[in-house]
Amino acid sequence: MSEPSPQSNRLHFPDSEVRSLHGNTEWAVRWFLQRVRLYLGENLKSQTVFGPVVTPIYEPRQHQIHHLIVMGDRNVDQLLALAKESRASTARNIAPPLIITESAILQSCDVFPLEWLDIAQFHYSVFGDPGLSKYTLQPSLVRLQCERELRSLDLLLQRGLLASGGRVRKIGRLERSVSDTLIRVIRGIGWLAGDRKGQLPLELCARCVEIVGFDLQGCREAIRADGRHDLETLRLLLKEIGELSEWVNHLKVVNS
Repeated sequence: MSEPSPQSNRLHFPDSEVRSLHGNTEWAVRWFLQRVRLYLGENLKSQTVFGPVVTPIYEPRQHQIHHLIVMGDRNVDQLLALAKESRASTARNIAPPLIITESAILQSCDVFPLEWLDIAQFHYSVFGDPGLSKYTLQPSLVRLQCERELRSLDLLLQRGLLASGGRVRKIGRLERSVSDTLIRVIRGIGWLAGDRKGQLPLELCARCVEIVGFDLQGCREAIRADGRHDLETLRLLLKEIGELSEWVNHLKVVNS
């Protein structure tokens, strides 16, 4: 793998190539921004939409609208006021937002590097600037979280298989439930290989195959919305997660 430069480890990507959101989605985002500004006032520093909603694969029946809200200070009373809008937000397909202070972003970059990488690669700022360019990811911590998530997925899938009693419907739900974590890990592996441009899930999976040198058919099926979610996919998924865990375990990285 090529060694990325220290500068490229900064957690910064420009807003996704979206000039506006579409139809009811834009209306819902604007409505939510109005409500957040009403309740948080000057304590609101920025509001950012992230995830599938800013990509071509967004499908309202499969994805929710996710927001990152950065506050100056944590204020429980303001959060309680905003909580009054939870039912109306759900009706507009808006997920409970990720609310955090600027200092907490800095303090959590070493704890949740994959989550911040996920947000940074696909986001669209609707108010203010989340300031992601100020933060730097350490490759050793990205590698560590990749391995931790993979080994956690391995345990989760095995326990889920036992709990399913072998019933296909439960196995399908189990596979779909791990897809978001699996995508974050594959994105992290790409980042460790020097990839800095955001890629959609199936593109990520194809790129990961090039990086690790073995097939990921089970992973592909698990992250596809219309994938084959059955016992055979679970067999492949467990095998590939084991192989990915071993590959990441032996990966040597150098911090900036």
